[in-house]
Formats: sequence, structure tokens, C-alpha cells
Amino acid sequence: MPKDAVKQMPLEPFFAPNLYVMTKSCVESLCLQAPYKGKTTDRRVVEEMKKQYYEAIGWDENGIPKSEVLRNLGLEDVDKALEKLRK
Repeated sequence: MPKDAVKQMPLEPFFAPNLYVMTKSCVESLCLQAPYKGKTTDRRVVEEMKKQYYEAIGWDENGIPKSEVLRNLGLEDVDKALEKLRK
């Protein structure tokens, strides 16, 4: 993906505080339907997969893009704005 395309992507959806709740709600509604009704997932497996995904795309353990990734994309202003969330 060209760097310019990434700069044009809105960042708000990635940092919405209710994102996990919305995702959990969607997953639960889908899992209550056949063929998944009554099935469960191992939370440890899901958390490990999330950790691996975050690492692969250059995010920290809280789902915030790492400074070096943002700087490589020329998004220093976004990096500075996200500094408060990283602490």
C-alpha cells in the first residue's frame, strides 16, 4: 500500500474506546447462531493471537501503533498525539 494511502486512512476507528465492546457484541451475536451455538473459544488462545497480530502490524500490546512505524510512514504528528495513550 502506498504511503499516501495510509496517510489518508482515518485513525479514529482504531482508537475508539468502545471498539472491543462492539467487536465482542458482534462476535457474540454471530456465535449464538448455528453452527456455532454452544461453542466457546479459549480466551488465552485469542489473546495470544491478538498479541501476534499486534506485533506483526507494528502495534504495542494496547493496540496503539508504535512510534517507529508511524515515523516510517511520515506520521510524526500522529505519533506525537498518541504519546499520551502510550503511557
